Amino acid sequence: MRMIKLKSIIADPDWLPKLVNFLFAGLALLLVAASLFAPWYALPRAGDLNEKLVTQDANFTPYFKAVLIFVTFAFAVAGVVLRHRIPSYGTLILRYSVCCLVVVLWFPTWMTIRDAEIAGDGAWLQQQHDTMTWLGGDVYRAHAERSVDLGTGVNAQDPPARLAVYRPPSGSLGLQRVNDWLWWLGYGPTFAQFVGKGWFLAMGGYTLGAICLCGYYWRKSIASARLLYRKLVGFSFVLLAMVLSPTAAVVVMTKSNLSQSEAATACGDYREARAHLRSAIRWMPSLGCDSGVIRQLGYFDERLGDTDSDHATLYRIFWFEQQGYYERARKLVDEMAERKSEMSRECVRELSRHQLRIGINLINSGRYRHASRYLDQLIHHEGNCIQACFHRQLVALQSGDLAVNRAMNEELRYLYQGVKRKDKRGVIAASWWMLSQGELKAGNTEGAWEARKESKGQ
Repeated sequence: MRMIKLKSIIADPDWLPKLVNFLFAGLALLLVAASLFAPWYALPRAGDLNEKLVTQDANFTPYFKAVLIFVTFAFAVAGVVLRHRIPSYGTLILRYSVCCLVVVLWFPTWMTIRDAEIAGDGAWLQQQHDTMTWLGGDVYRAHAERSVDLGTGVNAQDPPARLAVYRPPSGSLGLQRVNDWLWWLGYGPTFAQFVGKGWFLAMGGYTLGAICLCGYYWRKSIASARLLYRKLVGFSFVLLAMVLSPTAAVVVMTKSNLSQSEAATACGDYREARAHLRSAIRWMPSLGCDSGVIRQLGYFDERLGDTDSDHATLYRIFWFEQQGYYERARKLVDEMAERKSEMSRECVRELSRHQLRIGINLINSGRYRHASRYLDQLIHHEGNCIQACFHRQLVALQSGDLAVNRAMNEELRYLYQGVKRKDKRGVIAASWWMLSQGELKAGNTEGAWEARKESKGQ
């Protein structure tokens, strides 16, 4: 009996395409299953240097995985309960694949707009890397200016004055802002830089599954397959509209509140302006990570007499720095640093950026011991301050502290495992070069040679 079945299968002229299609369908199922156990976002964090890289997933990942499981269960129940009314299970399975694929595609939007803590940390880490690797940054400019004898030309680069996950939705929202719309939908550097394997596995699994099913029906009947595809395209457009419409509404409501806040500010009604700005942040929570929004809230607090708020203090720090009162700004930074545990994450992040700027200015003025204090605080409290690690290694090189030089080299290489940019090799090479110089300065010629080879990628 088994031989008869085997001969009938082999006699089928399409047995090989069907077998390949079946194998790829099985692979699609495995990819989907694996995506439920892998992170969808992987923001690198400090950890044990001898262990695997520690990453932090987005807070919304478990909810989206639960939605996928629920959708799978719902379609499975529908297939059993409505089995006599369903003309073809192919339509049901294709709709299931499209539904799940849309859910996966919607994840970056939720993470970028709603997950303010993770999105803000991802944007800051991305900005630190860009500050070091652009053509006027530390790797290409400052360390090219520093002489081999280590004594001159040190010019560490300040971080940008503003940090933001995306540009605020103010002004026109037309086609000229297509790039901003992509960022508001979540497909900006903050997500793309640290997207996890699980998200790609889910995308690949559901896409491959849909392709396999389409291929099966195409081989079976071209006419019925074309009808199925037309229904599938219509269903996909409906789902995408259901997803894009709420996102667009959120952006429009945020723009409306920002415009009302701006109008109230022009009229001198700071209480109303602050209320509208806070309402805009409720619509798009990651907007609260924007340095400009933080300062604007601080300005409103100052005007309304709430001078003890964290936002107001950060606004005064920025104002003092702009006016050249660096000592007064530094005093406020030191006072705020003592109560970091009581502050919101966006305020802590902004304060850390001020600490980094102070440390860099101290490096450039040759006060390495004072710079080390600020940089060490950052490295201790922040889980992924790669720019602080890089400049702390520079300070260790200048002061001859070989132990710290080696430790910062290891820390940078550890954290950069989670950065996908190819130009990270420039930062790592510069770190190895500083270690080579430190080893040579300490008289360890063998260690200097090994580090120098690593800096060249050998």
